[in-house]
Amino acid sequence: MDCYISRTPKKLKDEDIHLIGLTCIYISSKVEDIIPLRMPHIVKSIGHNNFKEGTIMKKEREIIKTIDFDLFTAGALDYITTFFYDLKVNNVKKIKELNAVEIIEKYLNFSIFLSQLLLYSSEFVCYRQCLNALAVLILAFDILKTNIPDLSNDLKNYLYCFVLPLSMNL
Repeated sequence: MDCYISRTPKKLKDEDIHLIGLTCIYISSKVEDIIPLRMPHIVKSIGHNNFKEGTIMKKEREIIKTIDFDLFTAGALDYITTFFYDLKVNNVKKIKELNAVEIIEKYLNFSIFLSQLLLYSSEFVCYRQCLNALAVLILAFDILKTNIPDLSNDLKNYLYCFVLPLSMNL
């Protein structure tokens, strides 16, 4: 829904949001659910008979065309969890050596928290989710290194080796 709203050239009115939301629920159910919602359920139970089946199907085509058929976009959380998975799996020995397991978990949890905060602001919808994730990882690292007094310089420098290349991409 956010992707469509940010990309559509149409000037949307408040009354358009119900149809757009209803249609996006229908689309996401067809993509994500094992047993998708059926059109009669969408029309009657979710749409309260405010829209006809043909209207929803027409809006579905419009939304899918507007987002260039890009139904499988990764969110900031996907990028963040991939970053930490890679960090943990490929650096097990060094993380244990630096006694950093707990710190890495704090960094992960704080990054997830910051990415959730982004969802509350419409300002970030227009940015690619990979950029939002990069910004979150960099901000979380900066906050982490300034607010954990017992964070060793070795660990700061080690984590900085991962964060610095990220900041080059912004």
